[in-house]
Amino acid sequence: MKNEFKVIKGLVEYSDRGSRPISYKDIKIGLDTSNISKELPFLESIGLASQVSRGKYLPTEECKEFVKELDWNEEDAKRRLANLLSKSWFGQITLKLLKINESTDKDTLIGLLGKENEADPRKHKKALERLVEWMTWAGLLREEDGTLFLALRPERPSEGMREKMKTQEISPPRVESIEFQVHLVISMTPEMTKEKLKELLTIIKEAINEI
Repeated sequence: MKNEFKVIKGLVEYSDRGSRPISYKDIKIGLDTSNISKELPFLESIGLASQVSRGKYLPTEECKEFVKELDWNEEDAKRRLANLLSKSWFGQITLKLLKINESTDKDTLIGLLGKENEADPRKHKKALERLVEWMTWAGLLREEDGTLFLALRPERPSEGMREKMKTQEISPPRVESIEFQVHLVISMTPEMTKEKLKELLTIIKEAINEI
């Protein structure tokens, strides 16, 4: 998948990170232009490219984030790609198959994808194998001794959800209101005047209000 990643990175770089639409001829990465031209419609089908006019493409926001994550955190890049592939036509077929059968072999899956897409097995087998390779690299599929299993990765929290989680992490604990009764005993003496009693009651009231 090295060449495919070159095309993805080239789409982002040569479009000035999505500021201007480009064609396959503008992506100069040392690969045959015919291969690049075939790659762009595929990238559009999985949500990494957007065709804005005939033969002109822009990278999607997901594509730009994917390229950034490829350089800094490959696991995040895989998770992002897995989410995109799970929504594609071949991802949906694969998910339904493995949710029912739990496992399958590569030839069976390739045959099913080819049949669904009405592909010629002799002409399109390599292209179908590449779809399985993409899903395996991204983590949708796990292969053990030639057998494929479903290995879905959880979706990344949205930006809004991440902000909400941060807020919840720093929020102080909620303090429930507490009700209590206070009983005061005031000793009255013959020397205590009415004014002294009022002054004492005022002090007690202020003290209670400060609690």
